[in-house]
Amino acid sequence: MGKIDKASSFRFVKGALQHQEGDRLDLPIGWQEIQFKSMLVRLPDNPHLDDADSFRLGYGDGFVYQRVEKFNNASWVYGPVSPKTQYSPIEYRISREPEVLSFQISIYWSTWAENGPDHENIAGRVAALLDNGWVKSR
Repeated sequence: MGKIDKASSFRFVKGALQHQEGDRLDLPIGWQEIQFKSMLVRLPDNPHLDDADSFRLGYGDGFVYQRVEKFNNASWVYGPVSPKTQYSPIEYRISREPEVLSFQISIYWSTWAENGPDHENIAGRVAALLDNGWVKSR
């Protein structure tokens, strides 16, 4: 799995905006929306795991078990992985309109939702965006 960082993200977008063979050169290439619908998300430190390889996730009236991945001494989960979990733990959407750039964060798994055990981490990341000039709309 390759690392997604600022440099690799810029390379991806730059490549996506390059004209390809067969493109009409008189039309500009641009983007309006980018969606990230599958995420690998770090679990809070010392998460409650049912065993070394699974994380119990509340879903509807029951539970599903998500596989846990280990990277750099931390536990991570990803999604979606089955029809029972249709959404990633967290999804992002970036959209662009004239003079407006929007960044939407959708939190689907209870661990990161409001009152969840790792919501404070999400709140800290949102605060960092606000400190960098973003404006919260909801």
